[in-house]
Amino acid sequence: MIIPKPYGVSCVGEPQKEGGVFENSVFNRKDPDEVPLKKVVNQGVTISECIPGLSRLFNEPQLMFCTGLKRYLSGAIVLPACSADFENIKNSIKYAAGKPANCSPHYRALALLVSSPPNSTGSLSGYATFQSNGKVSEYIFVEQNAGRRARTGKFAVAGSMEWRVLSERYGCSLVEFTVDKFARHLPRLMFSHMLCPILGDELYGNRLIEIDGKPATVQPKDLRRVRNARYFPKALTDHLGVTAAELQRVMPLYCHVHSTFFPRYGWKVGRPKREQDFADLYANIPPPQHFLAMAEALGMNDALMKYFQDDDDDGEQLIGGDEKL
Repeated sequence: MIIPKPYGVSCVGEPQKEGGVFENSVFNRKDPDEVPLKKVVNQGVTISECIPGLSRLFNEPQLMFCTGLKRYLSGAIVLPACSADFENIKNSIKYAAGKPANCSPHYRALALLVSSPPNSTGSLSGYATFQSNGKVSEYIFVEQNAGRRARTGKFAVAGSMEWRVLSERYGCSLVEFTVDKFARHLPRLMFSHMLCPILGDELYGNRLIEIDGKPATVQPKDLRRVRNARYFPKALTDHLGVTAAELQRVMPLYCHVHSTFFPRYGWKVGRPKREQDFADLYANIPPPQHFLAMAEALGMNDALMKYFQDDDDDGEQLIGGDEKL
């Protein structure tokens, strides 16, 4: 069963022991998802708590949770309806994690950014790690390969991202990007690293300061000493007729996972290929209302609709199977 996960709603509400259904590859000094999200009406509601009701409503007695999305994201979640489906999801993600040739990234997402990436299209790779800021540690992105000690000690989480700018208006941009993981806030850190944090991302947007009218980043360890004003596009505040402080206080985080890809769904390990019954599974869902409303307010609605229209017309190449679910 594919269901929409709203922004601000947690999947399980607490860290999963040993990383949940997958082995934990991250050493956590803290849980940054405890940072309050704006416009969350009831932070006690979780996807897991809704499963019994969904199970009764759709007459799926074995409906269960397997893997989901971070609380600050909206997007589609696949709930397995039996233990066989549970294993199919696990095996598909593990297969994709090995980065086989011609396999599409796990996530395709859309984001509204403050400013724009350095180029209209591009890619970025590196790793996320910790940096001390007084008595706390914060995530930072390092644009290079992680050392062996950092990887084996789980202090560094490597990842890569590709992006494409769809529209630029009022000091902001609409981008689509692909990633294989959101662990340790990797995409958020990457955009902040490129001087274009996600609109509404207060955790990393406050690292952007203004120097001679242009944005620049500050490392967490230096934030307390910096006296420069925070960078925020004046064209945006003038257009919306709201102060920067008010926008920063009330805006949600504008990032939506519109497609999650599960390659070779149904593949049975050890069975000959000619006897396999599998397909590539795509869990797709359109952006939520708060994302669509801001895109329209920024005059980016046409670019967003064109993106989805072109995506439907492309007829994606299928990897692994001969059928698209």
